[in-house]
Amino acid sequence: MKEIKEKIKEIKDYFTQKLINGEFEVVEVKSSGYVYCVMIDSKYKFWIWSYITTKQCIELENMNFMDLGDFMDEQKEQISKHIKDHCTRIDKYLKEKRVSDLQKEITSIQSELKVLQFV
Repeated sequence: MKEIKEKIKEIKDYFTQKLINGEFEVVEVKSSGYVYCVMIDSKYKFWIWSYITTKQCIELENMNFMDLGDFMDEQKEQISKHIKDHCTRIDKYLKEKRVSDLQKEITSIQSELKVLQFV
């Protein structure tokens, strides 16, 4: 029985370390903006509640396939920072893409206006 408990602890430590190191992707954000679904190894999902401004971070019970337990304060800060950084990168990418799309649309409209001027 001890062997099984050791394996479970090893797996929990593996996932916890992945979270601390920022080795995950944020794949969903709930409307509250504080609940994040993170994916580790492109396969394992964990729902995390992270109130970034106070650097709190807890795993949501009953939503994950495995309970990772409580995080220490330093771990909470690291995980929250990684979540915020990831969301910032996604937000920046989406804004840059929107600007690019709008620039293309402006160029297209300007071309149409030039054609209409000659008609």
